[in-house]
Amino acid sequence: MPNKSKLDSPSGLSDSQHAADPLHRAEMIEAMIAKYSSGLEYALPKVEHNGERHVAAETILLTGSTGNLGSEILASLLSKDRVRRVYALNRRSSSFTIMERHKVRFEDRALDVSLLSSPKLVFLEGENDLPDLGLSGSITKELQQELTMVLHMAWTLNFNMPLSSFESQVKGTRSLIDLARSCERRADLRFLFAASVTVAHAWDRSNGPYPEKLVMDAKYAIGNGYGESKYVVERILAKSGLDATSLRIGQICGGEPNGAWSTSEWFPVMVNVSLSLGVLFEAETVFDCRWIPMDAVSSTIIDVGFTSDDMPFAVNIEHPYRAPSVILMQGLRNSLIRELRLPSNSLPLISVPEWNKILQRSAEEHIFPHIDFLAKFIRENWLKADNEVELPVDFALSNGMRLSKTMRKLKPVDTDLVDKWVKYWVASGFLRSSMLCKGQPGRARL
Repeated sequence: MPNKSKLDSPSGLSDSQHAADPLHRAEMIEAMIAKYSSGLEYALPKVEHNGERHVAAETILLTGSTGNLGSEILASLLSKDRVRRVYALNRRSSSFTIMERHKVRFEDRALDVSLLSSPKLVFLEGENDLPDLGLSGSITKELQQELTMVLHMAWTLNFNMPLSSFESQVKGTRSLIDLARSCERRADLRFLFAASVTVAHAWDRSNGPYPEKLVMDAKYAIGNGYGESKYVVERILAKSGLDATSLRIGQICGGEPNGAWSTSEWFPVMVNVSLSLGVLFEAETVFDCRWIPMDAVSSTIIDVGFTSDDMPFAVNIEHPYRAPSVILMQGLRNSLIRELRLPSNSLPLISVPEWNKILQRSAEEHIFPHIDFLAKFIRENWLKADNEVELPVDFALSNGMRLSKTMRKLKPVDTDLVDKWVKYWVASGFLRSSMLCKGQPGRARL
């Protein structure tokens, strides 16, 4: 079940399907919650551990291990003595074997490929729409007997799709919940779900930071189908009777060892498009950078899962120390000039509104790939109706800081890490000096 980003792919649905009024959107969210909560009315009694779990060695079911975050988590788990076995569950593929898919991802992220030969690792392939996820009866029984933890990381990363397009993944999550509820070691089992800060897309900032608890009003999740679907799962998990935690993960950036950052995500696409436009923006208010490196997110999730403390229902995972985005954008400019050997006066930094005008004009002219989808992303996620910059939502971070030594020790994102991103993008061929617009901004070279 790989976590596949599709920022640069159309959803195939009309805008009217995304633009339903807020009341209707909230009703659709509640309807999906009700549908996939059916049968959980008589929830299993929640077991309080008082800080104690009777687990000497973890047996973990991990979904999405062929994805960017999932592969990092898999590598970390296989390196830990307290992990006895990892069942890595992913969707079937007709093109590549499960080993080939993992090997490609590990090589891309400079992870230790030899870990994929570990006797701890068991590959599984399944489907969300099939009973018991398409797993055989013998495998299902084995999981019921052995599991102590579920790490559900698999989700399609696409901000263009409506809630209905994520229904099969919500259905698959309910199947995972049912599996966890049937486990013999349920009293000690933990279920961690990779949610997203997008569950707070419409949060009222006058309420203060988004809390680390279940928010019952669906109106605050309205924004895009991705975040709405994550919110749906949060509500279902709250009814499951499991020792469950929703990990609301913020913007992940490339981290150690090689700065790998998927070239289909919005920021790499923005860098690519800005190179073709010939200008970058000064991001004073767009993002006061709270991005967290991929390796740190992986370590934080494992810290939370392995804690000896009681598990909270929600952990908001954003960088606790903000980096000035102006410094990062200047560092990005310097790195691009250096790595691509551009003239020193290349890529001037301009205001966000001015940069957005150039972007939207170029999108209207369909000048180059990615731009239509980036322009839509900027309109829907950065700008208010009056085209003023939308300030980001703040998140309470106390649970993560309490449970994760990784979060407590994090240093702000700096220009050294920015250099790694750029080197990774250049090495992959995603950024090329020939892309630089050398004339009027917005008149790009393909």
